[in-house]
Amino acid sequence: METDEDMTLSVMMEQLNHYKIKKVIEEECKDPLAWWRAHEVHYSYVGFVGRQIFGIVGFQIQVEKVLSIVGICTSLQLSQL
Repeated sequence: METDEDMTLSVMMEQLNHYKIKKVIEEECKDPLAWWRAHEVHYSYVGFVGRQIFGIVGFQIQVEKVLSIVGICTSLQLSQL
């Protein structure tokens, strides 16, 4: 008997294999985000895994930038003491 996890893995592998053999029209390559929006129903698991691996939340970048600037300013102040 197949468990839910086995079934999910099976569907993920099926979607991934289908994605890898899909022929993409050159016009569709101009905007990859639009392509994913149009095909997310067909590749829901592949899209989910891709977002988990490659997704960057916008506010994290800003926080890292601010903390980096604060660190630089603090280092400069300490070096002037």
